[in-house]
Amino acid sequence: VAAIVGCARAFKHARSPASQLMSAGALCAILVIIFHSLLDYDWYIGAVSTYFFFARALGIAAGFGNEFPTEIPAAGRLNKAYAAGIGVLLFLFAGYLFTLGWAQREYRAAQEAYIAGDIIQQEKHLRQAVLWAPNYGRALWKLAAIAPRDNIALVQKAAKLEPTYSAYWLTLGQLYQRQGNPQAALDAYRNAVQQNPQHLDAWVALAELQLSQGRPQEAVSAYREIVALEQGPVGQYQAIDYQVKTEFAQAHYALGVAAQQGISGADIENAEQNFQDALALLDRYEAVGREFEAQRRAVGGGTVGLEAQLELLRAKCYYRLSRLYREQDKITQAEEKLSLIHI
Repeated sequence: VAAIVGCARAFKHARSPASQLMSAGALCAILVIIFHSLLDYDWYIGAVSTYFFFARALGIAAGFGNEFPTEIPAAGRLNKAYAAGIGVLLFLFAGYLFTLGWAQREYRAAQEAYIAGDIIQQEKHLRQAVLWAPNYGRALWKLAAIAPRDNIALVQKAAKLEPTYSAYWLTLGQLYQRQGNPQAALDAYRNAVQQNPQHLDAWVALAELQLSQGRPQEAVSAYREIVALEQGPVGQYQAIDYQVKTEFAQAHYALGVAAQQGISGADIENAEQNFQDALALLDRYEAVGREFEAQRRAVGGGTVGLEAQLELLRAKCYYRLSRLYREQDKITQAEEKLSLIHI
């Protein structure tokens, strides 16, 4: 606000066309940065912040040399009570920033403890973070993973604080499912994909739950949503060498099984193609994705047991292909696929 007002005043009071042009350009640049930041968070990048303050300084400087009133009109003077109120608000805001900053410090310490494998210290730091900032959604969410006694209540609070963050709803669905409440889990998964239609893990969880509840057609629809995402920007993103989204492989395998069993209405060729697509994605993960996953684990991310899950998925694909080939009397190809299973 200070930058916009300052540059606007400079534009209004500039004495020369060159100064006016300078302030107008700076104002436009600032507005572009602010508008872009509504869509993509850039302020942590030093170059962006530096450019923002440079443009602000340049724009305001264009209005220098103008004669502004040296005395504040009596009607515009702040009385002492008003000034005191502002001072109290600023003090409270500063206190809030301090507590939030300390909570973030504890949260980072919890992440470091997780990387080191020290769960006790991780829980201790997360509880300290929540103590300093009771509305710290990420800390509540992480604490729920290692505090089974009150985990659902913790994630519910986090989801209430940040209802548009789909990861909270995914976790809540998983907790409800473990608790034996499939309907609540289903609602949570649906909320997750509603908040973020590109959340692949939530789509997979939704499909698997629908399948376990005896609703194969609904499960097939969810898997098709994942494959549709593969054709869009989400799938294009994995063209980057290090990024391989294995959820696409899960969806292709599931659709292959559905076609093989006559659930989806697709033919046998479609089933074979889906299994082949799943294997191609798994091969790509082995080539470039595994290293990226290891890097994610090194900084406290990644998926526990992912390699074992993918090895099992690969074996299932080989087994299903073997059955397809055997049904078509392609015995040699069927035996070849069976020989590739190493579980």
